[in-house]
Amino acid sequence: MGKSLPSASSLPPKDPGGSASQSPKPPRPSAGGDSLALSGPVPALPPFRVPDPSELRRRGWFWKRLRRLLALEGPSDELQVTVFGPLEVVPGQTARLMVNLHRPESADSVHTLARALQSDAELLGSGPVLRDVYRDSEVATHVAVSGAGVAKSLVTFTWRGQPRRLLFDLHIPWEAGAGPAAGIVSVGYNKVRVAKVEISLTVLRRKG
Repeated sequence: MGKSLPSASSLPPKDPGGSASQSPKPPRPSAGGDSLALSGPVPALPPFRVPDPSELRRRGWFWKRLRRLLALEGPSDELQVTVFGPLEVVPGQTARLMVNLHRPESADSVHTLARALQSDAELLGSGPVLRDVYRDSEVATHVAVSGAGVAKSLVTFTWRGQPRRLLFDLHIPWEAGAGPAAGIVSVGYNKVRVAKVEISLTVLRRKG
């Protein structure tokens, strides 16, 4: 008998923000996301919609004007995402990523505090949040790294106007191959992705 064709769920996932030549999207992870599960050859997608950048600008302008007309305008902040962690990871061990959401003027103090709190914290990537975030509103952060398990890939919190530090534990499987491992840190606001930071870790060769 001949070999059966691979199912669609076994094909590598596709990031809608990438080129059309990428592979199809994988099945979404089960609710909760707390178990350690290997992602595919590219990072898994976040559980919120990925819009076109021009749509984010239109939506931001519309809601800002509507809130002003209805006298609902409250304090909001321009935010930045900064990601710290080890540049190199070891198969069979756990590494920690530190994701910071903060106003741009706080970047230097966030960097200093990250190095003080985590000895192997190096700057892995940084990027802007494409919409101002109103205070006392919910923000979600999702982390995915190819070939690594994330203990809790999605974390939500309420933005209060002060820098917020989120910790994500990555488990690197013993059988992981040496070389670069791509990752994506996504920020969701009102169920729409408003920031994406691409990172890269280097998986070292196994010893023994």
